[in-house]
Amino acid sequence: MRILRSVFAASVLIGATAAVVGTAAGPASADTFTDLSIGSFGDIVVDPVRKRVFISDPKAGAVVATDYRGKQVGRISGLAGVRRLAISADSSRVYAALYGEHEIVSIATGPVTVADRHPVGADRWPTSVAPVGDKIWFSFADATHDSANGNLAALDPATDVITERDESADGIHLDRLPDIYANPANPGLLGVTGLLNNTPLAVFDVSSGVPELKARGSNFVSGEDGAMTADGTQFLTAGRYPVRLAVPGDTAVPLLDSSSADYNAVDTAADGRYTIGVGDRVWIYPARAGAGWAGYEQLFELGDWALAARGLAWQPGGTHIFAVAGEEMRLGGTPSRFRFFTLNDPDSEIPDRVVRVNYSGGSGDTARRGEPVTINPFFAANEGYVPTGSDITVTRFDTASPKGRSLGIWKTDSRGQISVTDIPPVGGDVRYRFDFARYGRWMAATGEYTVHVPRNETQLELPEEYDFTEYAYGTTIDVVATLGPTYQNRIVELWADPYGSDQPARLLKKGAVDGKGRISAKLRLTRTTVVSARFAGDTWSTPVTFTSTLPTKVAASTKLSRHHKTAKIGKTTYRYFRKSKNPLITQTMTANPGRKVRTTIQVWSGGEWKLWSARYTKLSSAGKASFTFVTGAKVGKKFRVRAEYVPGKSGDSRNTDTAGSWSYFTYTK
Repeated sequence: MRILRSVFAASVLIGATAAVVGTAAGPASADTFTDLSIGSFGDIVVDPVRKRVFISDPKAGAVVATDYRGKQVGRISGLAGVRRLAISADSSRVYAALYGEHEIVSIATGPVTVADRHPVGADRWPTSVAPVGDKIWFSFADATHDSANGNLAALDPATDVITERDESADGIHLDRLPDIYANPANPGLLGVTGLLNNTPLAVFDVSSGVPELKARGSNFVSGEDGAMTADGTQFLTAGRYPVRLAVPGDTAVPLLDSSSADYNAVDTAADGRYTIGVGDRVWIYPARAGAGWAGYEQLFELGDWALAARGLAWQPGGTHIFAVAGEEMRLGGTPSRFRFFTLNDPDSEIPDRVVRVNYSGGSGDTARRGEPVTINPFFAANEGYVPTGSDITVTRFDTASPKGRSLGIWKTDSRGQISVTDIPPVGGDVRYRFDFARYGRWMAATGEYTVHVPRNETQLELPEEYDFTEYAYGTTIDVVATLGPTYQNRIVELWADPYGSDQPARLLKKGAVDGKGRISAKLRLTRTTVVSARFAGDTWSTPVTFTSTLPTKVAASTKLSRHHKTAKIGKTTYRYFRKSKNPLITQTMTANPGRKVRTTIQVWSGGEWKLWSARYTKLSSAGKASFTFVTGAKVGKKFRVRAEYVPGKSGDSRNTDTAGSWSYFTYTK
C-alpha cells in the first residue's frame, strides 16, 4: 500500500484543507519534482536505455537532458526554432524538428551531442518528426502553396534526399501545421493531427516507404497532443474532445465519458493504459476506458502548477510518468518557471519535507508610529502543515537593534500558524524574522516580513547662493549646513567632491551641530566642487543628503613681451610694438593633464572690438603656452588678447567658464 501525499502546494496554503491519505484511486502528488532550467516548453521524450528524459526549449533554442528525477545531465544550444522531438527505437538518437531553421537535427543520447544536421529546404518548415527504419519522417508547413497547406515527407539521412507524400493517393489534405506521432515500439505507424475537410485524424503506415492510409476519423476536433499505442491498434488525442481512433478504422470515438476542459497532453503505456491531463491534474486510465466508462485508476495533482501542452511522457516499458508543468499557467499567463514531476514512481525515496513560510491576514506592511502590528506567518510543506506546537523563534530588526532583538519563542497551532503582535519602537523598515528549526524530516525554514513605519521628514540645507555664485581659483569659503529638528541624532557630515575622477570625495568635517543647528568647515576651491551635507537619520527622523555645486574658475593670465614701451591710450594701458617686431604672447593657466588654453584676439574697427582670431593651444605641464603673433597690420592698429577656458573644448570639464583679463597692444614705426 502506498502513502499518497497531499494535493496542494505550500504557496497556496491559505484556506487549504488537511493532507489527503488514501488508496490508489485517490489523488496523489508527484513522488519527486525538480525545477527545470528552461524558459519555454516544446516537447518531451524518454530514453529508457540510459534513463534520461529529453525536453525542448523553443524560446532558448535548446534541448536539455535530465535523469528520471529531473536533474539536468546535458544541454544542447543553437537549435533555433526547435519544436517536437522523437526518439529512435534503439534509443540511440533523439530527433528534433527546427521549424525556423528548416532542419532536422539528430542528437546522440550518450553522450548528449549533436550527431548530424539535415536541411529540408527553405520551402519546408518542419513541425514534428518520427524515425522509421532508415528514414526520418517529418511533417511540415509548405510555403509554396497557400497558408493552409502542409504535408509529410521522408528524409534519407544518408543522402539528405527527401520524398514527399503524394496527397492525391489518399485524398487527405493536411493543414499548414500538421503533427505526427509514433510509438518507438511500433514506429511504422504515424498518427496525424491538424487536418482539414472534416477529417481531423488519420493514421498512415509508412514502413514500406510509401504512406498507406490505415485509419481516418471525422467530426471530432483534433487536439494539442496525440499518442499511438504500442501495439499500433489505437491513436489517442488530447483536446477539447479527446478521442480514440481504431486502426484500422474510419470512426473516432470519445476517449472519455465526458469532457469539460481542454485536455492538453496524453501518452500511452506498453500495456495499453494511458495517461491524460489538464491544468494541475493528471489521470491514469485502464486500456478499456472509453465512452460510457469514466473510471480512472489513479489521479495526481500538481498543486499550483499547470500541465504544459504535450507535457506528459510514459516511460517505455516502465511505470514512471514524467510531466512538465508551468507555474500559474492555469491563470492563462505565460509561465516564468517550469517544473519536472516524476509520477507513479515505485522506487521513489520520500524526501525531506521542504518547509515554506507564508503569511495570512495581519495588519499589513505599513504601520503608524506607536500603533501595534500583527503578523500571521504559517509554516507548511507539500506534505502539510508543520506539527502543532512547533517552536518558532521570532526576532525583530530595526535601526535601534540592527543585530536583532528576540521577541521570544512562539508555538504553532494546528494550521502551522502563529500570530505575533508587536509595537515597533522606532520608525523606518522594521524586519521580523521567523525561524523554524529542523524537526524530524521537516527541514529548517526561515521567513521574513518587513513593516514600514514612516519617520518624520528631516530638514537639512546649504546656503542657496552656492549654486548661483562663480568662485575664483583658490577662493576659501565656509561650507555651512543647517539641520532642522530631529529626534535624537544631531550629527552631520560635510563632504567635498571635486570634479574629475582623479580626486575622490573627502570628508571635511563630522560633528554635532550647534544650538542653531549649524555646522561649518573651511574649503579651498581649485575645481568646480560638489559639497554635500549628510544626516544619517535616527529612530524617528529620516536620513537626508543635501548637495550644492560650487562653480570654480581657473587662474588665467596673458603676458606680452618684445614691446619697446608702455603707455596709456585714454584710461587703458597699451604695449607698443615696432612694426618690425612681432609680439610674443605668453599665457598662463591652472595646469591639468591635456588642458588647452583658448587665445582670443580682437581688433578695434569701426568703433568697436571685433574678433580677429581664436585658437586653442596645449598647455605645458607648468600651465604655459607661448606663440608669436604675426600680422600685416598697419601702424596705429589696436589689438587686445586674453586667455580663456571653455569646459569640454579646453580638454576637460573640471572648472567653469573662465576669461582672463585683456592685454592691449598697438604698433608704431
